[in-house]
Formats: sequence, structure tokens, C-alpha cells
Amino acid sequence: MSLKKGFGPHLMLDLNSCDFNLLNSLDSCFTLLNNLPDQIGMTKITQPYVFPYEGLVPEDAGITGMVIIAESHISVHTFPFKKYAFIDVFSCKPFDTNYAAKFCVDLFKSKDPKISVNYRGETFPSKSVINADLICQKALSWLFSKNNFEPYILTNIINIKFLNCWKLSNWRK
Repeated sequence: MSLKKGFGPHLMLDLNSCDFNLLNSLDSCFTLLNNLPDQIGMTKITQPYVFPYEGLVPEDAGITGMVIIAESHISVHTFPFKKYAFIDVFSCKPFDTNYAAKFCVDLFKSKDPKISVNYRGETFPSKSVINADLICQKALSWLFSKNNFEPYILTNIINIKFLNCWKLSNWRK
């Protein structure tokens, strides 16, 4: 399990000597992108997208795919004629990198995987470095400068908690 300090783990897989048919299968790539997020406790916010790629050089043809997860993304790039795949799993939340790596290696039947994990954002701030109230005040000032918003409309545009940073008496000029 990845538990190091920072923003999150970035699992990078270079999978060599994979099964040609699996690398050349839209279904296999979709399965990876559709099933892995749930397996490692991530939240898909888009459906997986997989695309065949012809390549400028014929032997570079393959499949590219990605799924956006709330925690970041998972991507795959296959090169069936070279029996090779690149897979990235990046997350702002710890996950079991060993499980994720095994899932990918097993799916494409790689006989020669190269697996690395980097911990990105080791200096990433643990707290906001910008005052949220100040941002709210600037946003509301900008909206009111347009002179075409009524307070009741603003409640539908801006989250109620942000409206609390501006006094009702300041809403109209």
C-alpha cells in the first residue's frame, strides 16, 4: 500500500512481452480502465475512453485509452506489434500499487514488466495557500460590477456558504 508523504503515488508500468491479441483488443483496454478504479478504491468520473491508433509508422499502431478518476487518471497506450504497453495510474489518494501493478501485468500477460512508483508532490501544501474568503469577496465584487444579478439569482450560482462572506447590505449598490 502506498502511504508515503506527498500528493500521491504515480504508478508507471512498462509492460514488455505481452500478448498481442490482448494489446490489440479494445475490450481488454476498456476492461483495464473500467475495472481497475473500483479494484483500488478510486472513483470514476468519466466512462473509460479507448481509441485505436493507426500510427505514423505501421508498427506503432495500437490502442490508447484513459479514464478520469476523481483522484486523477489512469491511462494505457498499447503497441501490439512490439508486444508493449505503457500504463500510468496517478492518484492523490494512497492505493495498493502492488495490486494495481499485478492487475495490469496479469491482464496483458506481460512476461517482462518494468514497474516504478514515484511519489509526486512531496512539497505539495497540506492547506490552502489562498484565503477562500478573499476569493469569495473578489468573485462577488466582480459579479456585482456587472449590475445584472439579483441576490436571489446569486444563490443559484454560488454555493450558500460563500454567500455568507458578503453581507446582505453590500449586495446592492
